[in-house]
Amino acid sequence: MKSLNILLTGLVLLAQVGPGATQSTVPDWAAGAVWYHIVPERFRNADPRNDPVKERVVGDRLKDWQVHPWASDWYKFQVWERMRQAPFYEVVEDRRYGGDLIGVYEAARYLKALGVDVIRLTPIFESPSVLKYDAATFHHVDNNFGEDREGDWSIMQSQREDPEQWETTHADELFFELVEYVHKLDMRVVLEAVFSYCGREFWAFKDLIENQETSKYKDWFVVLSWDDPFTPDTSEFDYAGWQGNKDLPVFRQDENGPVAPVKKYIFDSTRRWMDPDGDGRLEDGVDGWCIRDAEGLPPQFWREWHDLVKSINPEAVTVTLSGSAGAVDGFSEPFDLTDDPDFAKLLDDFFIHERLSVGAFDAELAKRRARYGELSHSVLNWLDSPSTARLSSRIVNARTRPANGGAKANDRGSYDPRKPNDDERQLQRLIAFFQLTYVGAPVIFYGDESGMWGGPFPDNLKPMMWREFTAEPETYANIRPDLPGESRNVFDVHFYGLYRVLNKARHENPALRRGSFEPLLVDDERGLYIFLRKYENNEVLVCVNRSLERQTVKLKSPWKKGVKFKDYLHKEKHTVKEPFLELDLTKHSGLILVKEK
Repeated sequence: MKSLNILLTGLVLLAQVGPGATQSTVPDWAAGAVWYHIVPERFRNADPRNDPVKERVVGDRLKDWQVHPWASDWYKFQVWERMRQAPFYEVVEDRRYGGDLIGVYEAARYLKALGVDVIRLTPIFESPSVLKYDAATFHHVDNNFGEDREGDWSIMQSQREDPEQWETTHADELFFELVEYVHKLDMRVVLEAVFSYCGREFWAFKDLIENQETSKYKDWFVVLSWDDPFTPDTSEFDYAGWQGNKDLPVFRQDENGPVAPVKKYIFDSTRRWMDPDGDGRLEDGVDGWCIRDAEGLPPQFWREWHDLVKSINPEAVTVTLSGSAGAVDGFSEPFDLTDDPDFAKLLDDFFIHERLSVGAFDAELAKRRARYGELSHSVLNWLDSPSTARLSSRIVNARTRPANGGAKANDRGSYDPRKPNDDERQLQRLIAFFQLTYVGAPVIFYGDESGMWGGPFPDNLKPMMWREFTAEPETYANIRPDLPGESRNVFDVHFYGLYRVLNKARHENPALRRGSFEPLLVDDERGLYIFLRKYENNEVLVCVNRSLERQTVKLKSPWKKGVKFKDYLHKEKHTVKEPFLELDLTKHSGLILVKEK
């Protein structure tokens, strides 16, 4: 048997800080914080009166279009969908479920009880889409998220770039109230945004389409050719789109970033959401930004924007979601933090596909801690996202899908959409256990804690599974006629309980939020990985059994005989019997042992 017992002290500290680390502006609260990632349209529909309307979702294409029933079978066609006689994955793009900010407000105490520190919202700005990266404005909340859909829509149609003329819509006001309420619950709100491009419904771009060369916003965009007013052909008008996508017009820029009026508009919009009244009172302003496509704008722009954010609120956080923040590239981009885009794949390779030995897994983790240096405790570590299949479904499809869980549209015929079985759930719990005990800031994608499953987009964006809902069983005839069964769709109280107790452990033990990381056992043959998290006088021993066998461990102990540990999950006691600490781990399981003082 190949067992490696490693007791490290000074070397661990070196790995945490990393070579050449630079002084950062990361706020203290970000270290080890638990993030919860919400797609508002799919999170909770608290007020059906503000639901999306047909005219602004599908226009005249589908006269019988309706908002989708929240707890319906995801794969079942509603009446208007059956009438289209189109494949499921063509139809589903037009669905809306009516999630709103009132729903987030109602769920705030649920998130607090779950142990969440930071609520991260995908863009909330007015947009016709689900994820809203195709913004129609940066300075108004989507009118379907508030309490006066039509009144807000009317205000938005008259709004332009001058912040002195911006009114506050009902949806805007509701968002400010939500932020203030979340702050009272001692949580924070961070907004996602993309500032390098917008959507075709963006107010300045609509003016450009209508007025062409006479538009006052003609210099905001990269126009390739103008429409000839003397010909009936409107296809002559052409412009640059993000990665060639004409639905996402890019803003014109020079070496310093967006041209001056666009830059001013982005800066004014940033101020609006961070300090709505401009009075320095930050209770109703957001606590930071997660930026997509940061590489789409030059570093000089981001330096000025980052300085603006910090001038408004020094405790705000800026995060790039491109994986290219200063934490990686020597602060060439002045964001506070980044997410780790490869974290989920690493865990998939180790836990699901078993492509890595325990030793190789430990070595990869060490490289990441050295790479991120002092920011390791605050880097965002996610398992699921809007662009990946959910972890549960990646486990189900481990033998047929790529390691990253992706699937092309023409591969869906072999993708298994079913609910995970008990053994697959057990492995999912173990991976969540590791995420919440490892170094970093864990990100929970909405519904992970309630047991949601789903393949690649859009199956990963099913509406949130709530405990009080009685959901229809999920059936698969519309996508996999060869799968006659169904999956019972219920809130998983056991999963919720696991997330809640693990988050509680993080809050009660600073070692799990900001402590050092010291491997004590790296056992390739038995699939055992045991490490120590330590911060001041708080010591937490974390034990992981990747194997399908029950394991009894006699861990060589750096502690004296008689030292006691409390089993945080099972409320048992463990005592060091010199020179060993004896442990028992069931298959695919983990232990959290807290040293008693």
